[in-house]
Amino acid sequence: MMKEKLKFLVIDTSDENLTSVTFYNSGKVYLKNSTEERGHIKNLMPLIRDVLFENSISISDLDFIAVVEGPGSWTGLRIGFATVKVLCLINNLKLIVINNFDVFQKNFENKNNSTEIVILINSSNLNYYYRYILKGSGEYADGIGSIKTLEEKFPKIEKINFIRPNLNEYINLAIEKFEHKRFQNVDSAEPYYISTGDIKSNFTKAKV
Repeated sequence: MMKEKLKFLVIDTSDENLTSVTFYNSGKVYLKNSTEERGHIKNLMPLIRDVLFENSISISDLDFIAVVEGPGSWTGLRIGFATVKVLCLINNLKLIVINNFDVFQKNFENKNNSTEIVILINSSNLNYYYRYILKGSGEYADGIGSIKTLEEKFPKIEKINFIRPNLNEYINLAIEKFEHKRFQNVDSAEPYYISTGDIKSNFTKAKV
């Protein structure tokens, strides 16, 4: 299917202060969001209803739903996943998951000249989720730690605070996954949880 004909939602509840619903409709993008603190459970379904109603489309007409899996607010992600999984099951829709790090990593691989980089995403208790990337190898390692810990672990490597990428980058990754049929099993889909660990034992081949 040509991307110009696709219709899908991208749901993002990874930020505890932002509930975001994006509707991609045949090349056009419509965004609805709420900045109410920890307002995901209150605002997510009304935002979905509003964006579909305003575009005169039924949820069953969508080609798939994409959801941001994290890392981020654990409670927000659970609400997002629970909502999306029910919608997919009821309406027999395909599910695609998008990782915040993956979106940033694609951008980094294409534009950054550094061979190593650490991406930081704010977590709770003064900690940061991090991804350590070895450019060109397709390998990365994820973890969580304080700034002090990360300075000790990566003393000479550039660290970049995660700034939410352009909305089109989420859209493009969702379309790419759809075209390559990289769907998630609805029953087993869960938010992306990072636990503390030794970075040297956590290298993984990039999924993007």
